[in-house]
Amino acid sequence: MRTHRWAALAVWALLGWGMAARGGFAFSFLFYSYSFIVAYGWAVRWIGLRGVRVTREVRCPDGSAPPDGAFEAGEEAIVEVTLRRPFALPVPWLVARERIGEAEHDLLHGPWWSTRATYRYALPLPSRGVFAFEPTELWAGDPFGIVQQRVRARGAANAEVIVAPRARRFGYEVEHAILSLGDGRASGSRRDGGERTDVRAYRDGDSLARVLWKRAARSDEWYVRTEEPPRAATETAVVVDAAVEAAADDCAEAAAGVLVALGVRRRAFRLYAAALAAGNAGGWRRRLAALEAAAPPPIRAGGATLGGASAVVVVAGGALRPETAALCREWQTGGRDVLLLLARGEPGVRAGDAAGDAAGGAELPEELASWLRRAGVRIAVTDAAGDRIASEGGGRDDDGRFSVPS
Repeated sequence: MRTHRWAALAVWALLGWGMAARGGFAFSFLFYSYSFIVAYGWAVRWIGLRGVRVTREVRCPDGSAPPDGAFEAGEEAIVEVTLRRPFALPVPWLVARERIGEAEHDLLHGPWWSTRATYRYALPLPSRGVFAFEPTELWAGDPFGIVQQRVRARGAANAEVIVAPRARRFGYEVEHAILSLGDGRASGSRRDGGERTDVRAYRDGDSLARVLWKRAARSDEWYVRTEEPPRAATETAVVVDAAVEAAADDCAEAAAGVLVALGVRRRAFRLYAAALAAGNAGGWRRRLAALEAAAPPPIRAGGATLGGASAVVVVAGGALRPETAALCREWQTGGRDVLLLLARGEPGVRAGDAAGDAAGGAELPEELASWLRRAGVRIAVTDAAGDRIASEGGGRDDDGRFSVPS
């Protein structure tokens, strides 16, 4: 819409010149009628729309507030906008324009007679992010649209809509691996040198169900798994490594699925995501909504930096970085249970393929997977083809030492 102010003034000047030069009833009637229309159009701006303020409420379709103040990608929000003004000058027509992100909504309100006006519209939320409303634009003018005025309403101009990523639903194996972290059953504890403390030589009377058959097949000696009391998981640290730009959405969805699974079971957790500061369970939806492609913050393996968490879930997208793999091994050998969750957008793409790496579907190198497996780190994969456990921790080198892959 355009205001056409100069064109309206030019026509007014032309009619005034005609009335002065020729006179007569026709020119006088046109001049005074047009002058009244133009004056009313300007009065709409300086009186009718003066001091207009906007209040805005964003709710779910059923009228309730979104949980934790955040919507989920793919949902639809209902926006209710209320306009208030101090002077009730009749406005023949009113058009309100709302912009948020790439979405734009125009509404023809019709005549505005009172000091308050309310309208609603549906706002689709196709993708995650933190979106801010731009100032509401109001278009009004005279009854014939000769003079059109645009005003930016004051008020809730910086209101935000938080759209959290849609949480992925994991299969039984991956969800069980997440929930069993830190309970002492998922992986055996190790000494600093790599020896498992929950394994001893076979004795007469030991149950065959506790025999480590894979280890027995590689040697002539039998070993059994000792029964240790389970450890209580005090807190789970969820570390998001979204170093690949195209994998940020996959990492956000997978991390949201992990946090939802932990929240359903009432497990305490703490989120470490990209350049954002480590946060608790309260604001994880906003943090994942604003997640950008970046490596996680520099987290050391010390217990103080993870808040004493006994379990760690590392969510990585695209090609696994050596720094992330080394951190997983360091946490595992330091006494924590670690699960590496690889989030992929497209299944079946191997490392070295540029298109596959950009899509966040890089394959985990076998040498690196074996190195992590020997340290006791479990590896899970989630993609469009489904969820699966790619590697179970618990193995080790024959000489009991760990070797870094070249």
